[in-house]
Amino acid sequence: MGGNNINNWNDLLDFMGFLLMVYRSYRNPDYDNAKSILEGNIKCNLFERSIFGLPLNFFYLSLKNPKTGKR
Repeated sequence: MGGNNINNWNDLLDFMGFLLMVYRSYRNPDYDNAKSILEGNIKCNLFERSIFGLPLNFFYLSLKNPKTGKR
């Protein structure tokens, strides 16, 4: 869905939710801080966007699962 395909309030809410998800998941420094914690290199354990009170989900395709050895 792009900005040109918003035809009703439901599409608008979906689009705004997507934007919030991207903002909270991939924006630095939280993205890098979470990755360094998972790698065992804790540089900083503070997350700036935790102020919203919602769960922060991070996805790292570059990290391998320690149990399976797969990405």
